[in-house]
Amino acid sequence: MRPPLARPPGQRPLIRHVWSQASPPLRCYVLGVLGVIAYATVAVYIGLGLIPGIPHAVFLALLTGLLEMIPMIGPRAAAVIAGLVAVRYANGIGPIIGYAVYATILRLSIDQILGPLAVGAAARVHPATVIFLLPRGRSAVRNRWGHSGAAGTPRHQDYSGNPI
Repeated sequence: MRPPLARPPGQRPLIRHVWSQASPPLRCYVLGVLGVIAYATVAVYIGLGLIPGIPHAVFLALLTGLLEMIPMIGPRAAAVIAGLVAVRYANGIGPIIGYAVYATILRLSIDQILGPLAVGAAARVHPATVIFLLPRGRSAVRNRWGHSGAAGTPRHQDYSGNPI
């Protein structure tokens, strides 16, 4: 199986070697993430460029696809950036409400359908398990690193769980 990335000629042997050494679940996970990125990019282009005709929709779609790779922060940043652009070009409250509905549907389709199917297929876990465990992992990160997520300083505790 060939690596799913465009490769410069000088690095092709190295990338082919690393890709051949990757375990099949890791390959499935990488392909699943690339599928989610492609889906998000196309959906954002359709939702912002073709339907309401917002300028620079191609750039926003590509930016959303790239930000989709950053856990927790990336999708939120993409939604805020696209939302600000949508509000800038809105000519009333209707398009703003339309964008909010569209962004909610897009997020739910990625987080509750496409993401669990891709991650579940990679780890050979049922998608419902992924849907159930993903928020638990996020809350574990919040509990360890504070309310700000991964940014911020860790909370230190003694053995009884009391903050130091």
